[in-house]
Amino acid sequence: MISLTRFNGTQFWLNAELIETVEATPDVI
Repeated sequence: MISLTRFNGTQFWLNAELIETVEATPDVI
C-alpha cells in the first residue's frame, strides 16, 4: 500500500495492484 495526498489535502492509500492497472490503461486517469 502507498500513501498519497490529493490536491485538496485529503490522504488516501493506494494498492500497488491498482497502480499496475492504471499503467495498463492510462486513459482512465
